[in-house]
Amino acid sequence: MIRSVYKKGDIEELIPLAQNGDVRALEEIIKKVQKNIYTIFYHLCDRKEDILDLTQEVLLKLAKSISQLNNVKKFKSWLDQIVTNVFYDYSRKKQDKFVALWKDKTNFVAGETLFRNSKFALSNVSNPRMELFLI
Repeated sequence: MIRSVYKKGDIEELIPLAQNGDVRALEEIIKKVQKNIYTIFYHLCDRKEDILDLTQEVLLKLAKSISQLNNVKKFKSWLDQIVTNVFYDYSRKKQDKFVALWKDKTNFVAGETLFRNSKFALSNVSNPRMELFLI
């Protein structure tokens, strides 16, 4: 497969290639999702270093465990779960009292500690699925 085919390839086409050890397919998947993951953490964290570290951690987990993904149609929800788990672990380490994540139909919308941004977060959510947890 030539390089342009990788760039034009849909994630669902690239996943089986990456699962079979195609490094270029995995690189292309990472390129396609990296900006979205960074944006999620940008809204959830205050420090750029944390944003970069969390993004990198998610991408490493994606690379290490993509072979365990059974249904390519569920890639988005599978990746969202990795992002959520990485952020939960980060929040536990930071020992925030309350953390909230809202998920609308397409993206994580808001975050940060509940004390700081609850009005802003709630104003940007339509039909949310909200997860609130105490750490």
